[in-house]
Amino acid sequence: MNINDVVEIFKSAIIQGDLDDAYDILEKNLKIYTEKKWKRRTEMVSMLLKTIKNEITTDELGYYLKNMKHSFLKNIENYDEYMNSLMDYVIYAKNRYNIKYPEFDSKRCNDI
Repeated sequence: MNINDVVEIFKSAIIQGDLDDAYDILEKNLKIYTEKKWKRRTEMVSMLLKTIKNEITTDELGYYLKNMKHSFLKNIENYDEYMNSLMDYVIYAKNRYNIKYPEFDSKRCNDI
């Protein structure tokens, strides 16, 4: 699956509190990218997985996103805005649902 689609599905899932879906889409595509030896895509998906597992901080993810080579991300007009948007989604979801995957509280804010 295209990395842009993976990120958009991930963002959609975490904003709705569906962490199982977010984790599944990342895990499935991590395997595909690893098999195809797409190093940069593998690294990006791996960093997102580590962030929702609380293995790295959002600051570390932000540092990675700002410093990575983004030539594999196609059809993005403004890379900085795109990455800031992704960081906003991750930070919002981590704070709202108290994420330390596989543990999270989807009812924490009385959403469901």
